[in-house]
Amino acid sequence: MADKALLIDPKDAASHILKALPLDLLGRKIPAIRSLDAALSPAAARSLSERERGDALFKRAELRLVIAGRRKRRVEEAAADLEEAVRLSPENVGAWCLLGECLEEKGLREEARAAYEAAVRVDPVSVKAKEGLDRFR
Repeated sequence: MADKALLIDPKDAASHILKALPLDLLGRKIPAIRSLDAALSPAAARSLSERERGDALFKRAELRLVIAGRRKRRVEEAAADLEEAVRLSPENVGAWCLLGECLEEKGLREEARAAYEAAVRVDPVSVKAKEGLDRFR
């Protein structure tokens, strides 16, 4: 269905995102990233709300880290996506937690702690955020 929507309007970011999600579920991570790249391109991203754009950035960062492991360049790219994601969608606990993990890997402990604290403010029962904060105690 997403492919048909893309034939009608290839600049519709929502269709690219709809294509990316099942690709991810099928284990086709690289094509999923390409679909998210298309959704986040300047021409397509205009059709997304800030929250939708933030959520798409979070998903792309998550996929990048899965396929490439935690290599320095991928962590840098993911962290950049995640910083923009939490700016656009500050209620996204997953983005805050993943940002915290990336910042930890970069050795930025105070910034990582702040990311986990932001996640706890959004969702006080988030296990992942609490586990992140526990690493600083």
